[in-house]
Amino acid sequence: MGFQPEHGAVFKLDSTTGGSLVDYSSHVTQITPPNMNNNIQQFHTIDSRIPKTTIGGWTGSFTISVVRDPSPTSLHRVLQDWQLENPPGSRTVQIDMPDSAPGSERISGEVIIQSYTPGQVSGGSGNASIGQAQLAITGTFTVSTIS
Repeated sequence: MGFQPEHGAVFKLDSTTGGSLVDYSSHVTQITPPNMNNNIQQFHTIDSRIPKTTIGGWTGSFTISVVRDPSPTSLHRVLQDWQLENPPGSRTVQIDMPDSAPGSERISGEVIIQSYTPGQVSGGSGNASIGQAQLAITGTFTVSTIS
């Protein structure tokens, strides 16, 4: 059994709503995998101390860290423009870990930008300016093994 290294991934996103996937791996410094939550509610009735449970839908989101790059085709600019759409449309995302070779894991589906915070700027700093984007899952989302 192989284990996935933390440093390997391919990140693709539609550059525009309804567009085609573009590889932005060289713009991303970190991906926090999707956090998926079931909507579970518990309640009690007066005849029992044991709770009853209802299960609704599920929600999910994940965070990506992005290098701030002012060029018009950079992921930073794509995310900024997407955040400013009124309203922002859904886009397709695809994350392959550790790469796109057979046997790798693929996470893909529809997302919408929930928030984008461009990286900070500090006088005298030599560090890269890294922004954070929160992407919310809005439709079908799958996890599979690339064959």
